[in-house]
Amino acid sequence: MVQVVPFPDLLEDFLFAESVGIRTGWLADQFVVSPAAPDQMLLEAWTALGALAARTGTIRLGTLVTNVAMRNPAWLAKQALTVDHISGGRLDLGIGAGYYAEEHAYMGIDFLDGRGRPRRLAEAAAILDEGLRGQHVTFEGEHFRLHDAPMQPAPVQSPRVPLYVAGKATPSLRAAARHADAWVLVGDPGQDAEAGLRVFKEASARLDEACTEAGRDPASLLRCYSAGFGDEPVFASVDAAAHFVGRYVEAGAGELCFYLANPSDPLLAGMVAAGRAAGRDMLARVAEEVFTQYR
Repeated sequence: MVQVVPFPDLLEDFLFAESVGIRTGWLADQFVVSPAAPDQMLLEAWTALGALAARTGTIRLGTLVTNVAMRNPAWLAKQALTVDHISGGRLDLGIGAGYYAEEHAYMGIDFLDGRGRPRRLAEAAAILDEGLRGQHVTFEGEHFRLHDAPMQPAPVQSPRVPLYVAGKATPSLRAAARHADAWVLVGDPGQDAEAGLRVFKEASARLDEACTEAGRDPASLLRCYSAGFGDEPVFASVDAAAHFVGRYVEAGAGELCFYLANPSDPLLAGMVAAGRAAGRDMLARVAEEVFTQYR
């Protein structure tokens, strides 16, 4: 979900998703929705997650994804462990390398090149893999340095908060293979459904190689596709959703995330474009008729 509405509306959305059996509600951890709309309202992800965690009961919560350039991984581990406690063990943490150069410029953070960003992500993943277990972490890297950093409180979940690593560059795939519980591919803006599926299959095959290289069974790493950023009209109908989900499951996806545009957001035209009530009705139907087939 995109937190472009007042918090009471966001909470209502999460409670509705919980009521129809949606497994996880994700927030976008970004400074702005888009550089094209820098002044559009966007609630900060981690404070919003804490509030949502205290007011929901069964739905899992997380970020898809937190840009590791924006948050020191030691502080990020502390935030995640705190929300893990508030939620009673319902947090999933998704991290990525960063996408918008403008967002980095707003905060005075270097926007590294296409090789540097994934390498920074790999360092953060290594730190979080340890830190989310409540361990002290010492790390000496190119981008992050920690000296015996205590990570408290200890996690509610065992052995730690589940870690999702997003990306398709080789260092990102290797980081996922070595440290993550799940790998995420986010569809590219403007990319049609066929191209998105092809890229997912190609990247997943490279992930298999990274797992083998790391001495890990590729089947032990969950694959997640984040749909809706590209030209993917998933919720045009129940049949369209069933077709889309079925093809990704066949391609090896164990989890799908859907970017649900809110009607108050003028930039997005997703499943609720016809109105909030119509969007909820469609989501409820798809959850009952499609998602239940794969649980």
